[in-house]
Amino acid sequence: MLRIFFFLLLSISWTVVWASSSYQIFILHSYSQEYPWTKNQNDSFISNYYSNTDKPTLISTEHLDTKRRRFDKKYKDSFQRYLKNKYDGYTPDLIYITDDNALTYALEYFNDVFKSVPIVFSGVN
Repeated sequence: MLRIFFFLLLSISWTVVWASSSYQIFILHSYSQEYPWTKNQNDSFISNYYSNTDKPTLISTEHLDTKRRRFDKKYKDSFQRYLKNKYDGYTPDLIYITDDNALTYALEYFNDVFKSVPIVFSGVN
């Protein structure tokens, strides 16, 4: 029993240390994860990132899906409420954004959710 307790304590301690020392990246795409261009951008970014670092990294990815959804104020406000709820207390080290709709959204709304986080952008139309 003592061995199990020690193992659990060690596992939890290591997880906390690993998570607190990891780099956190938030990714926002304009389109769905099934759209080929988006999938290629995402895969390329992640592949290149991991080939240039050995730092533990936690990546969170969201998709605006604006090829399917009308990108109006009602949708933007709804998505903002979703992000604020889901990512409350989360501060990434870097934000990666693809395509114009996600950039427009980020410039308009992200200061309320992710204050002072650097943004990397690709995919200008």
